Amino acid sequence: MTLIFLSRLIGLIFLFKSLTKGTFANIIDRSSKKIDGDTMEKLLDITMMYDYYGNLLTERERDVIDKYYNEDLSLKEIADINGVSKQAVAASLKRAEKKLYDYEEKLALIKKSNKATFFLEKIYDDLSKVSQANDNKEISEILEEIRDFLNSLEDV
Repeated sequence: MTLIFLSRLIGLIFLFKSLTKGTFANIIDRSSKKIDGDTMEKLLDITMMYDYYGNLLTERERDVIDKYYNEDLSLKEIADINGVSKQAVAASLKRAEKKLYDYEEKLALIKKSNKATFFLEKIYDDLSKVSQANDNKEISEILEEIRDFLNSLEDV
């Protein structure tokens, strides 16, 4: 249970870091809509999975996910833009969401990334404590490399 919580927390941290850089910035600007916990969790899941697996979707599926989740357009608005029925957009959206969940279930890249980042941060924290106790230049260099790597993850 704790690992699941930490995994979700790390995922949220990465998502909010990406939000501050403009990725899916519009999903937070939903002041006209009430979002319950389940809806917000799905929203966060889809946007994170889209960041990881979006290029594996068809162009149409990427377009629908982007318009629905990023641009906050309704199914009707997307249908009007694309010249198709609302039902066709809903089917495409549902299919794209299912693919994203399937990709994460099979590949688990988000889970693995969160777990690796968590353990790397733990190693960093543990080495920091050792470094404070022993003024070791080699440990300080390793800490700097780890911190640089963790910072580079924020830029991805």
